[in-house]
Amino acid sequence: MRRLAWVTDPHLDHADAAALDRFRDELDAASADGLVVTGDIAESMHLLRSLDWLREAHSGPFWFCLGNHDFYYDGVEPVRRSVEKWAVDNAAWYLTGGGPQQLTEQIGLVGHDGWADGRTPCYERSLVFMHDTRLIADLAGLDKRARWDVMMRLADESADRIEQVLTAAFERWSSVIVATHVPPFREACWYDGRISDDHWAPHFTNVALGERLLELMQSHPSHQAVVLCGHTHGSGSFRPLANLAVETGAAEYGRPSVTRVIDLEEPLF
Repeated sequence: MRRLAWVTDPHLDHADAAALDRFRDELDAASADGLVVTGDIAESMHLLRSLDWLREAHSGPFWFCLGNHDFYYDGVEPVRRSVEKWAVDNAAWYLTGGGPQQLTEQIGLVGHDGWADGRTPCYERSLVFMHDTRLIADLAGLDKRARWDVMMRLADESADRIEQVLTAAFERWSSVIVATHVPPFREACWYDGRISDDHWAPHFTNVALGERLLELMQSHPSHQAVVLCGHTHGSGSFRPLANLAVETGAAEYGRPSVTRVIDLEEPLF
């Protein structure tokens, strides 16, 4: 494999027929061997249909994880079970439930949905009310402290899982791409060219994952990892370590697009 197309936050259920046609043309023009999507594909009632659309638009290897919008109007585990089955039936890979994937002889791929965990700077002081709190069954009807507990549990789960699969990947490849939805560092939470403020950052950062990545990369200085994420709809880069980079992809409702085409024969960073 040489070329990997990365797409984040396409929100296909917000796109009209013309926008979908433009997106399909972009995918065709990318001439990518593989496709990775880092979440917010569509709300749950449209999710499988949107995955069908992506599978038809790209016939090659297809990897994906989910974002918060993908769970709207349902719960985390029911949606994950449905997409796991869809992936098996459609020769795709849902990264959250799978192991490391080979892209080239030198580069692997791992991933997980991830979750914002409210740990930076303080969820309890945030004045932002995300739609997640009423549209995702795991959070709906809970008070603020109880919602925060769920968010931290989901984020910790993602950190544990990525540590496990990334450690395994480093036994096979010197470089690994980590696909996830929520940025693992506040410095990667971009919107309109700025880092998220104290009210938005708790909802845009997976601190648990960031801490785990720092520990893991510091203990593997001869390896490198690039995190591909979205969620904030803003574009930016952050490099917390010499061997760790984070790329946050931009997005716009109603205008799905290819975030970036990665040449796997070139250095990742």
